[in-house]
Amino acid sequence: MRAESVAVVLISKDEANIAESLRLLQPMCENVGARCVVVDASEGRLDYIRIENLWVEWIDFEKPFWRSTSIPNQRNLGVRVADCDIVAFCDAGGRPSPGWLNSLVGALRVEGWDYVCGPIIPTSYGALGIFNDLPTGSTANSAPTANVAFTRDAFERVSGFDERFNYGSDIDFQQRLMSAGTPCFVVNEAKMEMPWGDSDVNVRRSWRWGRGAGRNFRYQSGNRIAFLRRHPMLITWDALMAYTLGTLAAVLSTWQILFALPWAGLVLAWIVRHRTTLQRHLVARDHLVQGIAFLYEICSHPIPLGSRIGLIGYDPMAEAEIIEQCVSSGNSSEGIIWLSPLSLVVRRLRGMRLFVLLYSAETFDIQIRKLLFWSRVLRFLLVVDFDESDLKTNDVLGKESLKRVDGILTPLDLREINQEILAVGMESKGSLINRLALRAIRLRFA
Repeated sequence: MRAESVAVVLISKDEANIAESLRLLQPMCENVGARCVVVDASEGRLDYIRIENLWVEWIDFEKPFWRSTSIPNQRNLGVRVADCDIVAFCDAGGRPSPGWLNSLVGALRVEGWDYVCGPIIPTSYGALGIFNDLPTGSTANSAPTANVAFTRDAFERVSGFDERFNYGSDIDFQQRLMSAGTPCFVVNEAKMEMPWGDSDVNVRRSWRWGRGAGRNFRYQSGNRIAFLRRHPMLITWDALMAYTLGTLAAVLSTWQILFALPWAGLVLAWIVRHRTTLQRHLVARDHLVQGIAFLYEICSHPIPLGSRIGLIGYDPMAEAEIIEQCVSSGNSSEGIIWLSPLSLVVRRLRGMRLFVLLYSAETFDIQIRKLLFWSRVLRFLLVVDFDESDLKTNDVLGKESLKRVDGILTPLDLREINQEILAVGMESKGSLINRLALRAIRLRFA
């Protein structure tokens, strides 16, 4: 056996059905001697499940404020916290078969493979059908982290999951491992049942999967043709939608029903080909949503993204230190010298969401008025950073403008200022800035 230590990692955000997964995983982990790590971004809302499962190593995760989801970040943290030779992933809500973990771990240890997956059996119908129900030893075309295991060496070989993704980082992870000469082998005995959810949940999942596929297509510049060959529905459904609209326009403009015959033939051919598929209308709907989301992702990012946080008024040494702290919290940052409406608009278009203004008695009133105005126009967040000496020597607490900013950083306990926008503590400024931004987003953009 070349690998000894084992861990199972689950990630969650407000997914209460993780309790069922943990109930099924506990005897498996005890049998193998594996750790179980949950990386949870629910901000304490699932603490009752944590208390019921004290055998689990539960990690509270605070996502970067600008992200709608932090799935790849949580996956990477889970692997690094586990710090084991073998890491298996199970989705929250997944129901592994009794021999699931033994089968995956055994394949990695005995066969000498670095990356394996098992079949995923959906308990409801939709575009996501059965994954990887193939003979053991087959190569998987698509390996979602709902049912995979890999060695730590494989993980490090491609530097983990790409945190530029919101969704689809698991498929990108598989593609990069395949390019590095590490295919994903199927272990048919390691089955996993997945309740994909009701109709509305499947529509949202299809949209997110399509967005993730579009981002994958943009990033995998050398493998785009191969990617489309594996997922042809991303293009074919967009083409069918365009052809449908063209046919409708032709029929309405000429009142000639014959223009609709080729379209009807295509639809009939699809129905015949999928005559054994249950609830074909749901499958068609979900594939169409995926295709639209794929096209949207491709077309919606013509401008390259920049930093997420702009720092104003800091000296070079302090600025460099805060930039490093912000990056460690998942937030790219840069210093800003010149403030103009055009520069603010350009930065906002490139993804900047937050400005941090260092208080200065000479320029504060002018800068704060300008930033408060543009923060409302461009919908970015504004945080003011005070030095302790400024607060002791200047009458700044009574400034009306402070009540309109989204956050205040200070080493003092200032009860006079609304506690909802105050951050005080010994943590790094980068961490406090992220926490203030998360709080402000909940209050301001809810």
